[in-house]
Amino acid sequence: MRPRPPPGHRVSHQSGATPEIDLLQLMRRRAMLTGSLLRPRSVDDKAHIVANLVEKVFPLVAAGRLAPPVIDSIFAFDDAPEAHRHMESSRHIGKLVLAWDRDLARDVPTR
Repeated sequence: MRPRPPPGHRVSHQSGATPEIDLLQLMRRRAMLTGSLLRPRSVDDKAHIVANLVEKVFPLVAAGRLAPPVIDSIFAFDDAPEAHRHMESSRHIGKLVLAWDRDLARDVPTR
C-alpha cells in the first residue's frame, strides 16, 4: 500500500488476514491506518451509515462530483466460477460485478 501525502484518504480492502504494509511509509507521510467491518455492527449502526450515505454521498454522485467505479466485467451470478477464474488471472482492470439479473446490469458501462 502506498499512502497518499497528507491530508489524503484512501479507502481500501485488503484480501486475506495478513496484508503487507510498509509502516515506515505510513509514518513518513503521517498517515493513519484504520479498520472496520460492517458484519458485526448492529442494525441501528448500519441504518445510520446508510442515512449518512444518502445525505452526504449520493448528492455528490448525482451531481457528477464523484467518479464512477471502473467496471471491468459483469457476470451473471450463475457464471460466478468464470468470474472467479477471471479475477485469479489478474487480467482485469477495475471491478468484477456479479449480477443476480443480467438485464439489470446491462446499462452499466464497462471498460
